[in-house]
Amino acid sequence: MSDCLNEQQLFAALETLDGWEHLSVDGTDAIGKCWRLKDFAAAFALAGRIADLAETHNHHPRLTIDWGKLTVLWWSHDAGGVTAADLDMARRCDASSA
Repeated sequence: MSDCLNEQQLFAALETLDGWEHLSVDGTDAIGKCWRLKDFAAAFALAGRIADLAETHNHHPRLTIDWGKLTVLWWSHDAGGVTAADLDMARRCDASSA
C-alpha cells in the first residue's frame, strides 16, 4: 500500500497539474479534472484511452461521461486518499488527452 500525500504535498503537486483540483469523495481526498469536448463521441473516446491506461497500470479512476464532457477522479482506495500513483495517472491522462 502506498502512503497518502499530506495536505502540503497534495497542494504542491496540484500546482504542477493543469486543471486538476482537490476534491472529496465520500470524505476521502481525491483529485479530479473535467474535460470539455466537442460531443459525446469525443468524451467517450478519451474515456476509452484513459480506461486503457488504467488497465495497463492496474489503477482505476472514476469516469463520468456526459455529452461533450468527461470527468476523471483519482484516489487510492487501499490507502484512503491521494498517493503518488494518482498523480502519475493524472499526468498520464493529460498526455493521452493531447
